[in-house]
Amino acid sequence: MDAVSDVFDLLQLRGTFYFRTDFSGSWGTTVPKLGHAARFHYTVRGECWAKVEGQAPVRLSAGDFFMVPHGASHILSDRPIDDAPPLETVLRSAGYDGRHVLSNGVHDSEASTQLICGHF
Repeated sequence: MDAVSDVFDLLQLRGTFYFRTDFSGSWGTTVPKLGHAARFHYTVRGECWAKVEGQAPVRLSAGDFFMVPHGASHILSDRPIDDAPPLETVLRSAGYDGRHVLSNGVHDSEASTQLICGHF
């Protein structure tokens, strides 16, 4: 086993998968605080920006795994921004029912940002 797998086994972490995204065009969302959890976002395709409260934005590209400790609120977006609609608003606007892919914008697999999101 690798070192990361050993740590996860030792801590006996349990994960929750939220959704897979397909965002294109201009987009952004504020993910709310979730205490006692480490949120994660894995960039499958494309790129985006992640900004945790009080920190500088970080550019994520395909293959990057971004963890947000302590369930801190953070913004995911197509460009560095300081304000974005709450996740609940984005979910409602997209008509997301908990199944399939959370889509925002016009589907264009060549220009979209695809993420896998969840928490430990």
